Amino acid sequence: MTRERFEDTRGGSPRLASEDEPRPLFGRNPVLELLRAGGRRVEEVAILAEGRGPALHELLGLAKRQGVKISYRTRDQLSAMAGDPHHQGVVARVAGASYAALADGITADTIIERVLTLVPAPRLEMAVEPTA
Repeated sequence: MTRERFEDTRGGSPRLASEDEPRPLFGRNPVLELLRAGGRRVEEVAILAEGRGPALHELLGLAKRQGVKISYRTRDQLSAMAGDPHHQGVVARVAGASYAALADGITADTIIERVLTLVPAPRLEMAVEPTA
């Protein structure tokens, strides 16, 4: 099952977007943190052809280790990919988030009950004093 939502198109009218559609994430630190976290699938990292620096070097190393496609682009190409000229020379195409659907028959009460069985009950330790 695919969820759909409206996505802001920066000044245009909102459009319906599927989470399966790759989305751009841009900026050196956001892309670097995405690669460090390793949670979402990165399909491609596009880098400014003349880009330099230690953050970019680390970013390239992480992308290579994770098997992410790396491409070198012009500033105009990166701006077109990001949809924004403030990309800092790095744009990643990130797979959309996936959501799990609740199975039939599972209600909010069932979920709460299952969660509560996983939470340990508080231990009440009482001091017993000897009586004389």
